Amino acid sequence: MPENGFTGTQSSFDEITAGLHDLSVPPATLARWAAMAGQLATAGYVPRQPAA
Repeated sequence: MPENGFTGTQSSFDEITAGLHDLSVPPATLARWAAMAGQLATAGYVPRQPAA
């Protein structure tokens, strides 16, 4: 019995991220993200990768 009600086959990472390849982000948004990342890094916050 599938956990959490999920059924079917598990999708590969490439299938899940296929739609992101055509993602278009405006330069102003990228600049804002970079500024936020810089502020977080200055504050000493570095996000951790979840355990695999």
